Amino acid sequence: MNGAFELCGVCGHALRVGARFCGRCGAEQGLLVPRDGGASRELHEPTPRRAGDSRGLTIALVAYFVMLVPGLYVMSQDVVTLSEMMWGELFIGAVGVVGMAAMWRDTLPLLRPPVLGWRDVLVGIGGIAAALGTVYILATALPAFFIDDTLVYRLEGQGLGYALFDAAVVPAIAEELAFRGVVLTALCGVFRERTAVVVSAMMFAILHLSPISFVHLTLLGVVLGAARLRTRSLWPCIAIHLVYNALVVLFQW
Repeated sequence: MNGAFELCGVCGHALRVGARFCGRCGAEQGLLVPRDGGASRELHEPTPRRAGDSRGLTIALVAYFVMLVPGLYVMSQDVVTLSEMMWGELFIGAVGVVGMAAMWRDTLPLLRPPVLGWRDVLVGIGGIAAALGTVYILATALPAFFIDDTLVYRLEGQGLGYALFDAAVVPAIAEELAFRGVVLTALCGVFRERTAVVVSAMMFAILHLSPISFVHLTLLGVVLGAARLRTRSLWPCIAIHLVYNALVVLFQW
């Protein structure tokens, strides 16, 4: 590898040696080209990501605006029941399933168990701590803008177990399928990786339709997106999301 660097075989973007895919166009492999300008030696045929090119932004936006429907419905109601909240999350999960099925060549590998190192675990724990710390700071500085999200469960006579299932387990699975499975995968075919993570994180925060939550949910979205790109799997994202939501419920309960 001395005296050479890698170029994407699709868009020509310069890649670090050993890169597994192109952050610009989504191609999973590239070409090895000598620095001295000699004839290039093809190592392997690049495989473009199906969610990339001009379809990526369309897929991300269509999925996103469809997912906004339950939130807009909730905002239009004076009183929202737990069953309506559950159906909203299941609707988002269905968007994720359909979207991942439509892009199965790109999303199916995300369902494989990840190979995690101690650094991956530390990054996940640090991300959860940073998001929770941001929530605490905002709630302390602006207490009037925060409500007890667990109050509705107690009013409807539901216990802690149901609250954890409804507010932690279901959203973690549904929202990760939709956002890190569909939206982020599609955006990675349009933007550079870091840009795609930030854009998808902001979309994730806006979907919750809570201005005061925008900061910490964007931060959480960045952590989840980084975990998805680092591990090439949705399972760490689901685990981080679940733990974060569960801790919020436990703290409020």
